[in-house]
Amino acid sequence: MKKIPIVLIFVGFVLIFSCNKNNTGKIMFWFREPISDQMVSRGVTVVKYYVDNEFIGDQSPLLYFSSAPQCGTIDLVTITRELGNVVSRSSNVEITDQDGTVLLSERINFSADECYVLELRSLLTE
Repeated sequence: MKKIPIVLIFVGFVLIFSCNKNNTGKIMFWFREPISDQMVSRGVTVVKYYVDNEFIGDQSPLLYFSSAPQCGTIDLVTITRELGNVVSRSSNVEITDQDGTVLLSERINFSADECYVLELRSLLTE
């Protein structure tokens, strides 16, 4: 009779630990007025975001903040990556203008259940 509870406990552990977890990680970029001014002076009218060469979204270069906004702020692009069962994954993130001129190109780490709010502090030189 004691074998039944042991078998049920074993089956329970197998089911719990074999479940596929679908982790996601998020990153959102923002910038201050000097970076906005620099983009506008370069003729940037649209800021486009790509992850691993996939277009994610765009925003106006005129949308700047004096301090870090909350992750998921409306009008800012929040990049979400599916991580599957892993807790972190790095991806290539590229920020361009409307013509495809690269403003930033970085390898960024996405972490499970985290949203990183990253300040864009400088642009690639022209």
